[in-house]
Formats: sequence, C-alpha cells, structure tokens
Amino acid sequence: MPTRSPRTGRAAGRPRPASRRPTRPEAADRNPQPQGRAETGHEAETRNRETEQERRSLQPRGRDGTGTPKPATARPRRDGTRGRNSQPRGWAGRDTTQEAAGSEAARGQVRDKTPQRRRRCGEQRNERAGRGTLLTVDYDRLDVRPGMRVLDLGCGEGRHTFEALRRGADVVALDLSVKDLATTASWCAAMELAGEVPVGASATTIQGDLLALPFPDASFDRIIASEVLEHIPDDVTAIRELTRVLRPGGLAAVTVPRWLPERVCWALSDEYHANEGGHVRIYKEDELSGRLRDAGLTVTGNGFAHALHSPYWWLKCAIGDAGLTKAYHRMLVWDITEKPALTRVLEQALNPLIGKSVAIYLKKEEVTVGVGA
Repeated sequence: MPTRSPRTGRAAGRPRPASRRPTRPEAADRNPQPQGRAETGHEAETRNRETEQERRSLQPRGRDGTGTPKPATARPRRDGTRGRNSQPRGWAGRDTTQEAAGSEAARGQVRDKTPQRRRRCGEQRNERAGRGTLLTVDYDRLDVRPGMRVLDLGCGEGRHTFEALRRGADVVALDLSVKDLATTASWCAAMELAGEVPVGASATTIQGDLLALPFPDASFDRIIASEVLEHIPDDVTAIRELTRVLRPGGLAAVTVPRWLPERVCWALSDEYHANEGGHVRIYKEDELSGRLRDAGLTVTGNGFAHALHSPYWWLKCAIGDAGLTKAYHRMLVWDITEKPALTRVLEQALNPLIGKSVAIYLKKEEVTVGVGA
C-alpha cells in the first residue's frame, strides 16, 4: 500500500499535478467563463482592460507613465530654431539673427482662457519679442508718427512692422510668403494683448507682388523696403512701384546688403546666393542711389547697420554650420536680446567699415504747378 505524504495527503512518489494558475503573460485567461455560456460584452471589455494593464506592467515606463517611452523632441532654443542641425532661414534670406531672438515668444496663439491671463501672456511674449527686435531702419530719421499710413514692403516676419505699430501708425505689411505674414499677424496680436498698440493704430497683412502693388497712387506717407531689392531681378520696376504709391512729400527707407560684406560672402560660397529666391545682385551704394533718383526720389541721407553680423555670414560661407559658426550665432542672439553696452559701442564703431546693410533715406518731392499770368 503506497504511503501518503502527511502534508498533502497525496501518495508518495506520484508526480505533482500541473498548476492551473496562469503565468503573467496568460493573464487574459484569469477569469475563464463557465463552459456552455457565451461571454458578454461587458465581460470581454473588462478582460481586455485587465490584459492591457498586465501588458503595460511588464514594459519599462516612459516619461508619460503609460509604459510607452515618449519620443524625443527637440527643445526650442532661444533663437527660435529646433534640433541640432537647424539652419538660419535660408542662405540668402534676411539676416535671420535679426529676427530669431524674438521668434519663440511671438509664434503661436495665446492659449490662456481668461482675458487677464491672455493679457499677461501677451505682455511676456511681447516683452521678449521687443527685446529681440533689431531694426535696420532708423525710425527717427524716417519720422514715423501716429496716424501715418506706413507700408512695409517685403515685411518678412514683421520686425519693421512692429516698430511702426508701436509708434501709432496704420501699417500695411506686404509679402509673398503666407507663412511670414501669419507670423507677423501673430506678433501684432501679442502686442495688442500686451497693450502696446496705441489707440487708433492698426496693422494689416497683405499677400502681394512688389512688381504690381495692389494700391492706388500716393497711398502711403512712409514706405520701408528692407533687404528686399537684392532678391528681385526687375528691381527697376519694383522701385517704380514704390515711388508710385508714396505720396508727394512722403519719406521712404530702402536697405540692401552692403557691397563689401556681400562680395566676401559671394567669394566664399556659391550656395550663399545661387538658390531659388536668393540674392541676384550686389549693389554699390551709388548705383542703388542712382536708380532711386531715376524713379523720381531724392536721396536725403544714408546709414550703416549690423557690423557684428558680417563675420557670422563669412564664417557660415567658409565653414558652414561648424561649432565656431554656431557659437558666434549664439553670441549674436544674446547681443540682440540683451543689448549690452560694450557690443553696442563696438558695432557703432564698425558699422562704417563692415556694416552688413546700407540704408538709403529718400523723399518724394511735392510737385508744384505754376500758375500762368
């Protein structure tokens, strides 16, 4: 007679029966249904939910706590770019360091629900945007005043539009790029939320072509065309259109890359200018002044700007986005946002020598009609 185990009561030497307890991967069968009865929808849903919980418990948890690791995303930098290999906007586009510093603060819509929180958010965004706006045009020389109608030709992301709006003007920002116009509109909305738009001032964005401006003659008191003409093959027509829509007695400012810094960039890299929408010519100041005079404008003065930006473009053309180029770019963004006295003085001293841009100030003379005796 076989002996029995005193602990289990089973016959000694008999194999232990296999356990019916499921392993963790078999958690789907934890609640088996009795034979002969169909599983209800609620029971199936409960079983699937328990299965999913068991599956997640076996996975390493990500940052979101769901068991699924979060995908890596590039954090926005202070200059508004993303990722390790982000480039400034185009080789031959505007000097992006002039617009980059405030872009993170300006992009996107204000998401706060209450008017008070929207206003606070707008103030923060606009404070950062204002600190990061670098102007090529001297608005005191252009004499922009409240109530004036101002046209910003080829506005880009709107850095010159904002200053005219702050001064109380009615601004029209025109560009071919829908994306840039949307950015300009969002910045202007942030300014309004922050209470920095004077009563009566306004800003309008319009998509249009500089060769056929959609405005009547003598429509504007002031016109700005900053870093635009070097992109246009038929610059004579563009200058003629600018002159047409400027009222008699009105003032204009036209800026282009200066000959020497631009010549160095062209010598160092074909990619700097040989691309769609790139620079098609290098202006000498007297050459551009002559074309503006031929269109009926009077040159009243000139100025130079952004000397510290010239070495950045020389580095970019010579060695690309190497570490030294990126470090210099970070310095420029810091300079734009913080405006330290040392770099301000240094740039003012270097502007006559290597200023990246030249600004020409103009007036459209009033026509006097003589009265016969």
